Parts: sequence; structure tokens; C-alpha cells
Amino acid sequence: MNSSEKKRYDYLFKIFSVGKSEIGKSKYLQTALGIDQEKKPIGVEHYVHYFDIATPDPEKTTILAQIWDFSGKKRFQCLSSKFVMGSSTNLVFYDLMDVTSIDIAKDYVDFIDTKLGIDPRKPIMLVGIYDNGKNEQVIELADNLFEQIQENREYAEHFQVSTNKDQQKILHLSGPSEIVHSDLPYDAPIRACAEAAYFDKISAEV
Repeated sequence: MNSSEKKRYDYLFKIFSVGKSEIGKSKYLQTALGIDQEKKPIGVEHYVHYFDIATPDPEKTTILAQIWDFSGKKRFQCLSSKFVMGSSTNLVFYDLMDVTSIDIAKDYVDFIDTKLGIDPRKPIMLVGIYDNGKNEQVIELADNLFEQIQENREYAEHFQVSTNKDQQKILHLSGPSEIVHSDLPYDAPIRACAEAAYFDKISAEV
């Protein structure tokens, strides 16, 4: 659905997107959301996108997702705490060829869980980005980080995203690099955030 359309929605959820600078995080988001012009965030960029999701209700449920894409540059990280309070779900990105990006991703997970005082039940989607290759050490470290994320959450998913323009692809992982689904829609990690936010809200109301 076109992100620029304005329509009725049932729920609004705020998605916090973080990761090391220059790994392709913003490029992926803009491609997945159908934004033609590539633009790197200066501090933070804000996008909106609508999702229709299947729910127990007879009528489809429409989610308006507000995606806050933070720059990975250190001088902008102080902005995160100002904007992220009240976030519903979180996208944490790393580069499958960059070991340091996993360290930064782990720092963000700890930041979300502790420094911001956010309910640790809040969902996190861990997303690895790659173009032409993957590093085995990064894969192992990412699996370990995902296990840490899962320990405290009911809703957590792990994806790998190819940003190669000739082979855009999504892999959905479960456990240590075990592929559950492949060739998913390119916006699958963002959609997973919206769906997790919805089910987390509904379960909290029960």
C-alpha cells in the first residue's frame, strides 16, 4: 500500500529503527516502503506506512506504522532517548560482513532494555543486511544475540535481508541460522513489527 496514502486506521504503532552507520539500513527501509529517492537520515528520518493484517475479527485490521530511522553516527545517538519513548516495536540492524556492527546492535538492545526503561516485553526484530556475502563469525554472533533477545520477549524475529538490486531477498530465521521462510515480501521485517505490536497490545489488554 502506498505510504503516502491517507486512510482510516485502527491502530497506530511507533517503530524504532537503529543500527551501525553506513550498513544499508536506510536504503533497505526506503526500498521496502516504496520511497524512490535514497536519503540518509541526518539525526532521524520519519516514515509512515499502512499495513492490513489478519486478526480474529471478521473485518481486517489496518495498522499505521510510524517508522523512526535513527542515524548510526555516534553524535546523533543522544537523540534516540528523546524520540523512542513510547515505541511499540524495534528494528535492530547489523551487517552480515561486519563484526563490529553486531557489537553496536547489542549495545542498542541493551539501550532499549535498560537505559530507556522500556518494558522488556516490547518486540525486537533483528535484521541482518548483506549484499554479496556473509561472514561466518557474524552469523554466529548474530545467533547468540538473537538468543539473548528471545530470553526476555514473547515477540522476537530474526531476518536476513539482501540489498543487492539484482536479488532482493528476505530470509526468516528461527534458532541458530535455521531458515523458516525464504522469498518473503520485501517489507516482511517491518510488517512483523506492526503485527507484533498489535498482538502485544491485545495480549496486554486481556
